[in-house]
This record gives sequence, structure tokens and C-alpha cells, in this order.
Amino acid sequence: MNPVCARIKEIRKDYGLSQVEFAARLGVTNSHISGIERGKTVPSEALLKLICKEYRITENWLKYGVEPMMQEDEDLMTEDTIEAMFSEDPLKEAGFDLRN
Repeated sequence: MNPVCARIKEIRKDYGLSQVEFAARLGVTNSHISGIERGKTVPSEALLKLICKEYRITENWLKYGVEPMMQEDEDLMTEDTIEAMFSEDPLKEAGFDLRN
């Protein structure tokens, strides 16, 4: 079996997801994931990138088995960072009140 296909199955199992659940998060069918996991279908480059993004996997691990498997937190924006970015009101801080 293609090592990339085996690693995709490993990711799904590590997350405790069925093929249906895993596929739904990626916008593909469960039969497509089944084909990949059985080595009958080769995943596209776009799907590999999406798996990496959705499941926080490094491309080097997914494609070549090079550690680390998971992306480092500093490489990602956390929910707290995103919330802080949007909770600040620069107009209010500058003294503007738009309620009038």
C-alpha cells in the first residue's frame, strides 16, 4: 500500500472518526476515502493540503513520513488570538461613538 494512503488512514483512526465523518469534514465521499485507504485511489495534491489544514498535520509527515506529524501551535492562529483580534474596537478606543 502507498505510505501516504496508510498515513491518511492513521490520521482518521487517531481522530477516532469513521470514513463518513472524515470524508464529510473534507468535502469528499466516504467511498473516495475508502478507495484511498485501500490503495485503489491516489489522493490529489489539493486533498493532501486540505487534510493537513483540517487535521493540523504537517505535509512532510503526510507525504514522506518525516516527523513531526502535528503542526506546531506557533504556526497556527489559536481561537484566543482570533477572538482577541475581533473583540478590539479601534474606533471606540480612538474616542469615536457610532451610536449617535
